[in-house]
Amino acid sequence: MSMTRNEFEKQLKRQATVIGRALTYYSAWEAVWPTKETIKALTRFRDFFSPVRGALFEVLLLQVSKVWDGDGDGATISLPELLDAAREDMDSLVPHATPREMDDMRDMLERQKMVLEFLQKMKDEHLANLDARPFDDETVRKAEVDNLVKTVQMVFNKLCVAHEGASHTWSIQAAKSSWVTTEMLRVLDEAAGRRRGGEEDADA
Repeated sequence: MSMTRNEFEKQLKRQATVIGRALTYYSAWEAVWPTKETIKALTRFRDFFSPVRGALFEVLLLQVSKVWDGDGDGATISLPELLDAAREDMDSLVPHATPREMDDMRDMLERQKMVLEFLQKMKDEHLANLDARPFDDETVRKAEVDNLVKTVQMVFNKLCVAHEGASHTWSIQAAKSSWVTTEMLRVLDEAAGRRRGGEEDADA
């Protein structure tokens, strides 16, 4: 696939938008993953957070899938296609990279594609029934999700460096999403604690 430098930059921006959305959903999903600090609030309000976490995971996988599939209408091509185009015209499109570096980026994505396909299959098999062990770590292998998202972000950053000598500057939306979700869980946990304390005083 031949591509001019302007076309390549336009596709980079479109791909950055897709990945940015994925990062935002990932940040919110990660924030509602059970930890020692959040498990009380998540358990108390599980009828809300179980479907929310499932929905966030599904949309996250949908956005990450676009990294490999494009947007469906041809306006945004996939990240592997961008890498292939860059590999064909390195002098113009990725002057700051070596052929080995470009091949390494492609290999990293290929390995993560198998992880994505596995997670999609697992979602179809396990997340359809949200009432069944909604906070069981076996439901979703979080480490694989973490690595999938971080690898996509890292490969895209490497491609930006190869193209223009600098990594992409990401929106702060993902960080804000994580902070707001975590703060909401903290407030809910404190409110639940106060309520339990009041009930205990009343019983006494």
